[in-house]
Amino acid sequence: MTTPHALLAPHLAPGETLLWQEAITDERFAQADMREPLKNGLLALGAAILGLWFAYWGILQLIDLLQKPDYLTLSFGAPVVIVLVIVLFWFVYMSIRRITGPAPEEVLPALYAVTSARLIALKKDGNIADELPVPLIDGFADLESDTELLVKKQGDETGDDAFYMVMIEDADAARTAITAVAS
Repeated sequence: MTTPHALLAPHLAPGETLLWQEAITDERFAQADMREPLKNGLLALGAAILGLWFAYWGILQLIDLLQKPDYLTLSFGAPVVIVLVIVLFWFVYMSIRRITGPAPEEVLPALYAVTSARLIALKKDGNIADELPVPLIDGFADLESDTELLVKKQGDETGDDAFYMVMIEDADAARTAITAVAS
């Protein structure tokens, strides 16, 4: 029998046997961190400068076009400039949102375990992120990844209520343990 991880031990019920567990390391969380503040900050700054320049240039062109009866240029050029400015400012918004977003260790589970009674995912602070009782396991969804596993729940047709394991190093061992406990 495997010794339970310190995060998992308080959550095990009497008689519940641990079959498999894997903790996500800080190095794996660091590899999964896609926020990249310097890169996204510079891209946001560049897009903001371009967006402001196109907005300024578009306003100058609009003023100039309103003084001349060139409605063909106004009807085709203005929407193009407006869409370009909107796209640039949307990119700025998304870049800033990515920078200020939570770190992966704040969102994703730090420990996965398979016990005789359930599948359990725990956050770094020890709170339960997700769990799936063994009687509700309905197989696996096909994923093209060696580090992810999606366990389907009975009656869940859309996959919204599935048990999803990410960033695990040994998905085959997890699949074997889940298969053994579910059968």
